[in-house]
Amino acid sequence: ASTHPRKERIPTMRLDVPIDQNGFFWLPGNQESQVPGRLTVAISGRGTLELFDLASADDRRRDQRHLVPAFWPTNEERGPFPRIHGVIGGRAVTLTDCFYRRFNGPIEGVRSSSFEAARAYVGCWYDVDEAPTFTSVTYSFEGLHQWLQLSGLTSTIEVDPNRTAIRFERPTDITMMLADGVELSFGLWATFPGITPETTEATVTQLAHMTLTTDESRSLDDFLGLALKFQNFLSLAVDQPVNVRSIQANSPEFMRDGRPIPIDIYLDSLEHANRAETITWHRILLPYPEIAAHFEEVMKSWFEQYEIAEPIFNLYFAVQSDAYRNIEGRFLAVMQVVEGLHRRLVRSERKMPESDFKALVARAVDSALPEHRGIVRSSLQYANEPSLRERIEQMVAPFANHYGDSDERSPFARDAVRARNSLTHQIEPSSESLPDFETLASTVTKLEALFQMHLLRLVGLQDSQIERIIEKHLEHKLHPQFE
Repeated sequence: ASTHPRKERIPTMRLDVPIDQNGFFWLPGNQESQVPGRLTVAISGRGTLELFDLASADDRRRDQRHLVPAFWPTNEERGPFPRIHGVIGGRAVTLTDCFYRRFNGPIEGVRSSSFEAARAYVGCWYDVDEAPTFTSVTYSFEGLHQWLQLSGLTSTIEVDPNRTAIRFERPTDITMMLADGVELSFGLWATFPGITPETTEATVTQLAHMTLTTDESRSLDDFLGLALKFQNFLSLAVDQPVNVRSIQANSPEFMRDGRPIPIDIYLDSLEHANRAETITWHRILLPYPEIAAHFEEVMKSWFEQYEIAEPIFNLYFAVQSDAYRNIEGRFLAVMQVVEGLHRRLVRSERKMPESDFKALVARAVDSALPEHRGIVRSSLQYANEPSLRERIEQMVAPFANHYGDSDERSPFARDAVRARNSLTHQIEPSSESLPDFETLASTVTKLEALFQMHLLRLVGLQDSQIERIIEKHLEHKLHPQFE
């Protein structure tokens, strides 16, 4: 399922540990026909359900509502199944958008069948027509703890030099309001050991999390859309792709003793989510303390700009996640995001006033033969806009001192456009016209740095802040070295 294009945009997931648990499963409304099985959730969030059933020569009952394919009226009834219910480890499970994949005939009296699920909700049952809604969803992200630089641990050496006191005091949550009544907050989870006379060591574990909260219940997709935007902001801030490590939600529909039952959610994620990145605090591009004083303004600006240029942002973060494995594909994608960002968000002067340009086009179309007027009109459609080379030069202008003198900047834009044209417009490009690997790779890193610098401007960073970030983190992209 994850190899096909998706309608919705959701965060990529990478679990610390895959899930593998036995249980019983059935279709909603058919609980009397429970089937033993095993639910596995890969680190990418993809759920797979394998069912086991005893084969019998007397199987004649055909029931489309049964999970075992041997009971289906015909072999064509393969789903999709909107919901599958189950129980694992004493917890309710709902699997959604399940596709039948495989049926194995009896082997020593046991037959098995396999299903894949787009999402798994552990902690609740949803009926077929019931949409999952929540009032709060909590996420753990890779790199979030390092980015926040938030800790409740302190240590002090007491009068006796052989005694060190280690204390944990949960820091105050960082909270702000987004648009449309959504509260965004950051805090710490902490686990504490039990201390007994036999204890020889103790560990306190703290982990940062982000929570989205609303007054009224909303669909999971609403929460996931906001989480994806923050995930990409975090990827920009730490300068490498990050994934969701866990998702836990609360809903007023599922309560016990006056408290919400935590619901763990697993999403079938993208293939490139299976990457473990080492994130260290001193290599982070834009740490939270750097923007803490005006963090709310930064976040609101980020979400607003995302609404304007979402396709461009999504393409850039796909590039950052190594969705383009060859240098030509990466180069063309980066050229597209730079051009798209300029077109949507970076203001530029038209070559002539729009009213004068429309009059010019009208005269040109009227002067053409009737059968040629459509060609003339389409050819002049974008003639009043900057060329790709002019767009790159305008993007470079605010950071001109990092791209050399004027004799170096102009060839950079010219060669980037020439390389793009040789890869896209020439039907049979000669080997002499194609740029070599080092030229493409160097251009890609410089364009990526250019895009990042403009994103930093768009969220409201001052030029002095951006200059510090460039000097500390982006110089290696502006002056790449290849062995």
